[in-house]
Amino acid sequence: MIFEIKSVNPDNCELLLDFYSKYGDRSFNWYEKKLKKEIISGTIIGKICTINENEIIGAYLGRIQSLLSNPSLKAVQSIDTLISPSYRGGKILIKLAKEFYDFFIAYLT
Repeated sequence: MIFEIKSVNPDNCELLLDFYSKYGDRSFNWYEKKLKKEIISGTIIGKICTINENEIIGAYLGRIQSLLSNPSLKAVQSIDTLISPSYRGGKILIKLAKEFYDFFIAYLT
């Protein structure tokens, strides 16, 4: 299987919302209200795993926020992970998590 891991951004927001509404437990409208504005603004960051260029099979999302103890410090809270049922139990989650953590370590430094 050939897959690609990409960053979450406004260009793939609709694909991500479709993925969540297909495999998550809520409707498209619910995910749109929860995620779209923050993805577009860059407050929600993350990684997606795709096959066939535009078919998302996994996502790992985080929210950039201030620390209560020191609002000038950057922090990222992991908020959601979803893998399509046919790819669960494999290495997709491990690869997504590694890419996500490497990305935000670079982002925070």
